[in-house]
Amino acid sequence: MAEFLVSPAAPTQWSLPTEAFAQAVTQRWSQARLRRWGEGGQLLASAWIRAAEAWDDLLLELHPSGSTLGIDARSQRLAAEVVCWWRRVVPPDVPVLWFYDRGFAGYSEIWPDTSPEEVFASARR
Repeated sequence: MAEFLVSPAAPTQWSLPTEAFAQAVTQRWSQARLRRWGEGGQLLASAWIRAAEAWDDLLLELHPSGSTLGIDARSQRLAAEVVCWWRRVVPPDVPVLWFYDRGFAGYSEIWPDTSPEEVFASARR
């Protein structure tokens, strides 16, 4: 299970196809390595992004709904940046909540104009 999750607050008709996920990831991180799963898996696709500093590698997981993204990042700051990137991938009319830990101890609402600093600050509360 991912350390951080970004998911719509309520069920939505919106879903990101695997191909669109791959395109969005590689546009943002050209060095990303992608893995796609078939039907019936727990994930549709994942992307592993190798950072200049190995300790800051990043793993993104597109869940079967196509609307939830799992994020494994070593720092909350990097996760906050990814959350804002994902918010720009999701259509603006789909409200998104960022559940900031695997225990769902709290969440922050993420809107198209939310900054990484705001996400990071809310995760530190």
